[in-house]
Amino acid sequence: MKQKQQQWNWSPRPHECAVIYGTDAVDAYNCGQTSLEALQGLGQVKFYEFASIPELNAFLKGVDAAQGALDALPVDDLTK
Repeated sequence: MKQKQQQWNWSPRPHECAVIYGTDAVDAYNCGQTSLEALQGLGQVKFYEFASIPELNAFLKGVDAAQGALDALPVDDLTK
């Protein structure tokens, strides 16, 4: 897994996802907020790129398993 340092391309390829970190940012997303700028004001948003779909799926399962200890949400529908 390699964390992307470049700007989100606004149209994720099948091997990319963003993860929203922080209770306030996750709550805002769950209430319908998809603006990257707004979410970054409430928490942290990191972008990840994977070599394969199985690697992406394993990462998503890991983020899901960490819920409770880590307030994070993987997404692929952020807007400018």
